[in-house]
Amino acid sequence: MIRLKVIGFSLVELIIALGLGLFLIATMVSSTSALFRSGRTIGQIGEVAETSRYLTDLVNTELRLAGFFGQFEHMPDPDAVLPDICSGPLEAGLDNAMAFPVQGLDNISAGQRLCGGDSLLTGSDVLLIRRADTSSQTADNGLKPRQHYIQTVPGKHIVATGADLGSFNLLQPDGVTAAPVRAWHQTIYYVSADNIFKRRRFYLGSLSPSEPLAEGVDDFQLVYGIDRSGNGIANAEHQQLAFISAPASAEDWANTVAIEFYLLISSTEKSLAVREQQSYSYGDKSDLVFEDNKIRRLVKGFAALENISARRRR
Repeated sequence: MIRLKVIGFSLVELIIALGLGLFLIATMVSSTSALFRSGRTIGQIGEVAETSRYLTDLVNTELRLAGFFGQFEHMPDPDAVLPDICSGPLEAGLDNAMAFPVQGLDNISAGQRLCGGDSLLTGSDVLLIRRADTSSQTADNGLKPRQHYIQTVPGKHIVATGADLGSFNLLQPDGVTAAPVRAWHQTIYYVSADNIFKRRRFYLGSLSPSEPLAEGVDDFQLVYGIDRSGNGIANAEHQQLAFISAPASAEDWANTVAIEFYLLISSTEKSLAVREQQSYSYGDKSDLVFEDNKIRRLVKGFAALENISARRRR
């Protein structure tokens, strides 16, 4: 009788091999998923950090330039009227516009719109900055007809459009050289209802359409430092605090010499790494809670309004 030798695997061996294979596959899938989650989280952290740096630098730079009008020593008119933030310098009245290099809106209400445009983020703040361009030109060097310009010498200033060349007639101390002419800058910074940080600029005689700057901004808050003694430094007086969430009068706006600002930045997508409630307190906000599993970063900035405070120290 001939016996045939069977070559192969037993059922037990096949089950063991299958189990080991499934274990290795599960391990690889788990490792790949962990790497994916880690990479995505690192990308979201980088996204939030980059947005934070960009917006902080932008707002800081703009605030430090607020109130720069060239060779300007004029103190604001004590009877100046706080302009509408949507109006240009001539529409608002020149003395009114120049008296308030910074202006804003506090704690936006639901459904509020900015100058007939974007719906604003409820509870956020709005910042307006007025200043001149840091570069200058002469009146005969291609001024744009509808653009507003400012010409200053110590004790005198003119604001007009580029179409009115004859208006820019101020001379430097030598009595011969024309004083430099600078473009007028007026920019509103805000957060729209869809959490996008934007700006609108007064350009060529009108308020421009909105310009998106960064996504994922959950809040923008401002705290104003008020100079109550005329020495160019934010200070308290009696029951009035040095730093307040919103100036209550035209006098307080004109006396603003420093600003603290807060930006709450979030990732544009949910994070696989965040699984707990997040709470934030800053400015006039306390225990602001988020449960949407996004990565967030709260950044604080501070800027002394040197162009305003320096004139007060003279």
